[in-house]
Amino acid sequence: MQIINYFESDKSNELIEKIEACDWGAAKFLAELLREDRFFEMLGGEGDLYILMDGKSLVSYLTLTKQDVVRDESMYPWIGFVYTVPEYRGHRYCEKLISYAEDVARSKGYKKVYIATDHIGLYEKFGYEYLENRIGYWGDDNRVLFKTLTDNKEKTMNIKTERLNITEFTLDMAEAVHLNSLDEDNRRFVPDEVFETVEDARDTVEFLMSVYESGDGPLVYPVLLHDNTYIGYVQAVPFEEGKWEIGYHIGSLYTKKGYATEAVRAFLPVIMKKLGVTEMTGVCLAENIGSVKVMEKAGFIKQFEGIGNYQGEDREICRFVYALGVETQC
Repeated sequence: MQIINYFESDKSNELIEKIEACDWGAAKFLAELLREDRFFEMLGGEGDLYILMDGKSLVSYLTLTKQDVVRDESMYPWIGFVYTVPEYRGHRYCEKLISYAEDVARSKGYKKVYIATDHIGLYEKFGYEYLENRIGYWGDDNRVLFKTLTDNKEKTMNIKTERLNITEFTLDMAEAVHLNSLDEDNRRFVPDEVFETVEDARDTVEFLMSVYESGDGPLVYPVLLHDNTYIGYVQAVPFEEGKWEIGYHIGSLYTKKGYATEAVRAFLPVIMKKLGVTEMTGVCLAENIGSVKVMEKAGFIKQFEGIGNYQGEDREICRFVYALGVETQC
């Protein structure tokens, strides 16, 4: 499953049709606002519409906007238009989206987020507190709930080494991800991981953040120095049923310092335990001597060197395997 931002999608008309097909009056109104380009006019001038998709199927959606049905310039942002398609209910998908919207609000510096609803007990399960009742835009009575956004949300990945922190992506890392991706090694060895603009990097960071809860992969984690400088990432990528491949990149400004080896060594036992696997594959181009050395120093054993598939092309590759509990050579 994937969370997308409607306003950054090239399938806006298709998404409007899916929203409009929902059996909910507010969904029809939301579709109308989108189709008539009145979304921002109606909802405070700024905001986004986040949609959880299961392939081509709509699962759930919500808005995160400056205003909602309750109008108060001192209270924002608001989560609204929360809806889950009936066949997907019972799996707490709306909680996944709400948590995502909270992360977005948190990354923008907001300390609280609000919801106006007539439900009792639904959003309270997700940490929301009752504030008061307010008359809404349409003259109806609404329960106003709020949630205080703390900065200490527990992370599922939080590794600290002698020089590095391996943690989870946040939206404020997008510019660093963009700049870090532009070095020549990235263009040469993994061109699909080059982000020419901050917006491209932000889209990818948003997607990677959405994957942490599902665990479907790719599971990509930023590598930071202790002063929180972003220098690269480590990742685990599914490639066959039950099998995962290691990946990593350290920006050119920070290479030849042993950071990649330090990060991979620390990452392997943690991510393998998280995934419940005892082996991890590593593949790199044979000409990428730096990556070959990282694999060897991290304890991987070379199993193959020759012509093989690399990003859809036949290239000279090295394939390694790391196995938990196997004595390694460093």
